Amino acid sequence: HCDNIVKTKLEVGGDEKVLSRASKMQVFTLLLSFVVVYCARADGTAQGSSYDYGKHSEVLMSGDRISGMRSKGETDFVLGGLIPVHSEDPNHAGGKCGEIRDDEEVEAMLFAIDSINANASLLPGITLGYDIRDTCYSENIGLDEAADIIIAGSADLNLESCSDIGSINTNATSREITLGIVGALSSRVSRPVASLTRLFKVPQISPASTSPSLSNRDLYTYFYRTIPPDDLQTKAMVDLLSYFNWTYFSTVYSNDAYGKDGIEQLHKLAEERGMCIDKDIPIESDFVDDDYLNLAQTLYNSSSRVAILFTHEQNALTFFEQVAKLESRGGRPMTWIGSEGWVTAVNTHDNLKVIATGYFGVKPDVKYSEEFYESYLWSLTLDSNKRNVWFPDIVELIANCKIDLAPGVQQCNSSLSAFRLREKSIIFGAQVIDAVYTFAHALDNFLKENCDTPVQWSKANHSCFGQKRELNGTALLEYIKKVSFTSPTGNVISFDENGNVISGYEIVNFQNLGSDGYKLQPIGVWKLSTTDGESGLNLIDTDYQYGVYKNNSVVFDLPLSQCGVCEPGKYLFSLPSACLPCLGRNYSNSSYATKCDNCSTQGDYWGDSPTTGSSHCVEIEEEYLRIDHPWSIIIVLLSLLGLLLVSATAVIIVMNWKSPVIKSSGREQIVLLLSGIALSFILPFLYVSPPSLGVCVLQRMGIWICVSFTFGAVLVKVVRVYRIFVSTTHVRFTEPHYQILFTFLIVAGQLLIVIASIGYRLPGVSRILRKNSDISNINDFPVNVLSCVSDHTAFLILSIGYISIIVVATTIIGVKSFKYPKNFNEARFISFCSFALLLIWLTFIPSYFIATFRHEFQSAVVAMAILMTAFAELACLFGHQVFVIFFRSEENKKTMPTTQSGYDDTKDTRVELSSSGVVLQSVVSTPSSKEN
Repeated sequence: HCDNIVKTKLEVGGDEKVLSRASKMQVFTLLLSFVVVYCARADGTAQGSSYDYGKHSEVLMSGDRISGMRSKGETDFVLGGLIPVHSEDPNHAGGKCGEIRDDEEVEAMLFAIDSINANASLLPGITLGYDIRDTCYSENIGLDEAADIIIAGSADLNLESCSDIGSINTNATSREITLGIVGALSSRVSRPVASLTRLFKVPQISPASTSPSLSNRDLYTYFYRTIPPDDLQTKAMVDLLSYFNWTYFSTVYSNDAYGKDGIEQLHKLAEERGMCIDKDIPIESDFVDDDYLNLAQTLYNSSSRVAILFTHEQNALTFFEQVAKLESRGGRPMTWIGSEGWVTAVNTHDNLKVIATGYFGVKPDVKYSEEFYESYLWSLTLDSNKRNVWFPDIVELIANCKIDLAPGVQQCNSSLSAFRLREKSIIFGAQVIDAVYTFAHALDNFLKENCDTPVQWSKANHSCFGQKRELNGTALLEYIKKVSFTSPTGNVISFDENGNVISGYEIVNFQNLGSDGYKLQPIGVWKLSTTDGESGLNLIDTDYQYGVYKNNSVVFDLPLSQCGVCEPGKYLFSLPSACLPCLGRNYSNSSYATKCDNCSTQGDYWGDSPTTGSSHCVEIEEEYLRIDHPWSIIIVLLSLLGLLLVSATAVIIVMNWKSPVIKSSGREQIVLLLSGIALSFILPFLYVSPPSLGVCVLQRMGIWICVSFTFGAVLVKVVRVYRIFVSTTHVRFTEPHYQILFTFLIVAGQLLIVIASIGYRLPGVSRILRKNSDISNINDFPVNVLSCVSDHTAFLILSIGYISIIVVATTIIGVKSFKYPKNFNEARFISFCSFALLLIWLTFIPSYFIATFRHEFQSAVVAMAILMTAFAELACLFGHQVFVIFFRSEENKKTMPTTQSGYDDTKDTRVELSSSGVVLQSVVSTPSSKEN
């Protein structure tokens, strides 16, 4: 290598005719001194680092394609790598490799492994190997290669979802195991791979995948990364836009996991800041040059002057190639803001530097590894680098030469250091080194805690000799979570709870520096505070460049690209300013809003000025049968009056508890009836209360239980009277306890129906937004109609049918007993009660369904039906008893004469009462009325 340098340096001496012998000797002496110093420095570096690029690798093939390479020789552990050396073939998306791209990340991984193996303090006595595969930026290829790495480097595969069926034995127990995988670079490749590594419990550390979705610990438990995620990158971009007051811009993004996730987050943040999006255009995977040209024309014809490119490197390069072909740029430049996926790529393409002048970008704030670039990468030549199977193709790409001699093509110099011919561009080399060192430090910490010194590793047992703890993916993951170290790149590596490295972003500006050429100038940093979580942008005061004019002169004046201003309650519809009101449930409290927010996100709210434009939300008025409604006042007054009458009736009955008129009616039945009637007067209060879960449950159960309780008691009572006066013999089951039993059996039948209906459809509060019926004023304030969730129609019909059967049966028996006996009035009043109940419920049922258009009316109908039923029962069943007690005391006797219809009038039937009120019937002959 030094001989070649000497030869090169001597050749630059120029024409010997120009220089004197003395001058040539002086030049020779100076050059020789330089070479001696350089070679001494290089030799010293080589001795200190012990790079192994002179060793050959095992070449891995997939058909006729070189798919990867694996280290030869004895190693203790293998580190997998998923790196795109080739790009994806655009004509065979997802399944075929395209042109050679780069392999700087491959060399970065090999450099890190060499450095660790030569480091006496990190993993002493342990040797790392490599198994690096080319993903070609393809999900399918990346997934296949990842599976091959895992299976080839694992003696026992522990499946997370198949732990019950044991392990998969690959019969490779004596082979070194794969610690984990470095990669992939693209988020769309990393996502399926991360699902696979989670399944097999293999740690994965990506140096370049930035999709926020990969932070999901449930889906990607074993995924970590040494680059910040895009949700932080988008915050830096929005802060940059705010700094320059660019509130109106367009966005272009690759239509994949990387681009979509990032741009969605950016749009969300921009809207929160009141920024406006002009054009929002995806780059599809099947885009060709004409598509990129149309995209460029669309942006130059738009009204915004700033555009964000959230794309991959190849997308951005192809896009700028088409921008350069435009004959006219409309007389104005564009300012571009780039994501980390491509921000450093333009610097290596001379044909794009002019057109891309002035673009801004964000890239991870990583340190530059001098040793990697200047001591390792620049020393690689065709003669020295035997290890990297893709290196010859890289030399041909960079040096524009051919290794095999071809007509008209320059042959590659075997001693040429190809990487010296280009500027340092790819930012991911440092992150690859950080990822490799993360695995090394995690493994080193595991060995220090679980092994004796010096370390003696057993490949067969996956543990140190004499130690029981086995090293697997789950164990190593515990140590990856806790690493904290300074990498040789100078980056401090530690991870947050989502597996993201704790870092920030560097803000850069691509500038034309005149005689110094084009350079990506750092102009500031963006950091996320680890203490209070507040993000911040810090730009240095410098002469920023914002683009290039048609004549290729640089734009130094800050371009204006701003939204219009609208008053609160309106939003910006288009540029120039066109403000439209936020009507109905929408509102806007910002002067830069590009769309209205919706009050529904806050609950039951509506805009404060729904017909002219709302700036905030107000609570929607709730509609139900309120206590101050006229119907509610009537219902409450009638309920209180009913309770007062029930109380008075109860007091009178208690005071005359042993009187014949009370005993003949059955005192136990009286208690049941009064209780049911009292509950019926209490129940309407639920219908004038605000609907809630408790109120709805009581309404659902209360109405049917009360009705069945009172109607059932009346039915049992009328049946008892009818059977007594029709039968000529002793009547069974007329005792009080049987009457109580029959009443509760009737209630139990209704209770079963109610329980079934609750089980099928639980009670709850229904909220129905009733808007203004006037179509010309539909945005005006609505009302939120609150009601209890009703029974299913089938159960409602079943309950009504059950009660109807009771009412009809009571009415029929009441009609039959109306004439028995002539001077025994209780049967007659029971019949009146039956007629009243039938009339009330025949009126109630159609009224209930007619009132469905207004819930408060429907509640009032139900409450009034219950009240009328209770008043009818109270008046018919107890009115005559109170009347007899106060005004017909002569009828309040133990023996009451009566005549049974159908009998001869010459015979008199007397009804006698026992002490318990049971009717004892006897027949006694008496003179006829003609004889008296």
